[in-house]
Amino acid sequence: MQRNYNRIRNYDTEILALSMDDFQGAGTMIANTRAFFPFLYTTKDSSVPELYDVYNLHGDLVAAPAVFIIDKNGRIAYSYIGIDIADRAPTDEIIDALQKIERG
Repeated sequence: MQRNYNRIRNYDTEILALSMDDFQGAGTMIANTRAFFPFLYTTKDSSVPELYDVYNLHGDLVAAPAVFIIDKNGRIAYSYIGIDIADRAPTDEIIDALQKIERG
């Protein structure tokens, strides 16, 4: 995601990563992934992942990997929820969704 951050930002968007880790755990994740976009860390609070129905999907008491694109009207215009902890949305698929949203 970091590698394509500027491409994604060209669509007047922002990436916000959510981590259920505490501050130290989130810092470790940021350092390991070299991600420099904004992170929201919830310190084991599952309320945000629960709102998006991605909490504990795999029986691991954490949020499943997921991508949500929220449009300017506050609606979910695109979503991708990983089938396991390693499953991530393909960047090209995210870019395609952003292009479709931009075209209306």
